[in-house]
Amino acid sequence: MFNRRFSFDLDDEPMGDAWSKWGLGVVVPGLIAAYGLSRVILRHAVLYGRRGASMPLSGWDAVVFGIAILGAALFMHAHYFWSNSNRLAEYAELGKVIGLLAGLSGLGFVVVRNFSLI
Repeated sequence: MFNRRFSFDLDDEPMGDAWSKWGLGVVVPGLIAAYGLSRVILRHAVLYGRRGASMPLSGWDAVVFGIAILGAALFMHAHYFWSNSNRLAEYAELGKVIGLLAGLSGLGFVVVRNFSLI
């Protein structure tokens, strides 16, 4: 009926090995956060689509897109690092929710503003 194998739950905990904690919890989110922060500082971003299509973003659109990327980095960090830490595990769900809200609201803002959905 419902295949739970492909579902995602915010309460899920990642594997407790060093690769998932430090690689996927610090290094990868750090790279993602560096890209997002550079979009906020430079106030310029480019969204790439299918068949070579691209859409440049500048000004507040690029800043909000950068904040959305920072939200994705926070989500990954909270999921892979905080969930595997004894001291921070109780805050992992809060970090995931804040990251999701920042990411989805930022992407929603960019989509609505640039595609004239309203």
